[in-house]
Parts: sequence; structure tokens; C-alpha cells
Amino acid sequence: MDRHRKAKQSAAIQPCSSCRKKNGKLIFYAQDDGSVVGLCKDCKVKAKKRDMMPL
Repeated sequence: MDRHRKAKQSAAIQPCSSCRKKNGKLIFYAQDDGSVVGLCKDCKVKAKKRDMMPL
């Protein structure tokens, strides 16, 4: 059971779509073509420069 819990916790952490670092919490944005990207706090500036809308 312990091994199952640890595997489930590590699967919840997703990498940033831009820098690929696993920083924990991501903010999801919609791009102009309709695709969705998850960006970390460090890459939030890139989303603001491109006028991406948060979801």
C-alpha cells in the first residue's frame, strides 16, 4: 500500500510546458490556437507577454 501511495503522489506533479521543471502547482493557459498549456510561476511572465488567457 505504501508503494501505491507514493506512486500516486509523484504522478500528480506535472512538468511545466515551457521549462519542463516539476515545480508543483501549475497555472493553465489557453493559447491562440486553442491548445492548453500548464506553466509554473517562473514562466508566468511568458504567458502575460503572449496575452494568454488563464483557465
